[in-house]
Amino acid sequence: TVAGDFTTSGGLLGASCLTFNGSDEYGYNSGTTWGFGDAWTVEMWFKTSQDSQMTLFDLHNDSTDDNRIRLLVKASDDYMYLQTYDNPGGTPTENTISAPIDVIDGKWHHVAATSSGTVLQLYIDGKLMNQTTATVDRGADPTMQLRFGRLHTSSAEYFNGAIDELRMWSAVRTQTEIRANMFKSGYANLSNNGALQAAYNFDEGTT
Repeated sequence: TVAGDFTTSGGLLGASCLTFNGSDEYGYNSGTTWGFGDAWTVEMWFKTSQDSQMTLFDLHNDSTDDNRIRLLVKASDDYMYLQTYDNPGGTPTENTISAPIDVIDGKWHHVAATSSGTVLQLYIDGKLMNQTTATVDRGADPTMQLRFGRLHTSSAEYFNGAIDELRMWSAVRTQTEIRANMFKSGYANLSNNGALQAAYNFDEGTT
């Protein structure tokens, strides 16, 4: 589901991509389980030239930060950031890593974030930019709401740019797998696709 009078334009892959205006447009779902717990990969293509702090992806339970996964860019350094949270039964622990490369440059970039439950990794354009040892003990398969193009809990950090080929996997994708599939679209075209839990091609055209 999308909110706002959004448009799609020519995508990097496929017929179109999802374009956000940075003020009132975003995508969301009402909440579901996504088929993964500790081990996962989230990946997408994105493009922006807006020098602001903006949220691209926010998987949230709509109540607390338990089990949360978030991808955002920051104006302070123009880097991509991954934030993850565990499910402790109390105050969740935040773990954050960033990819030290300018991605707010008006060009298409591919981001892939992975977690094994003990190691976080962040790739840009198929290259491993950062990894850290971090215990992220999520629930086995929690019900979460997805927002892309906006911060989940408030009408803030709207994304001004384009997103394409958003995917979620219930496994840690290797660098080889990420590179092999980043320029492909469509379930049948993806190699080792058994762990694919969600894929959004954004090829629906203009709305």
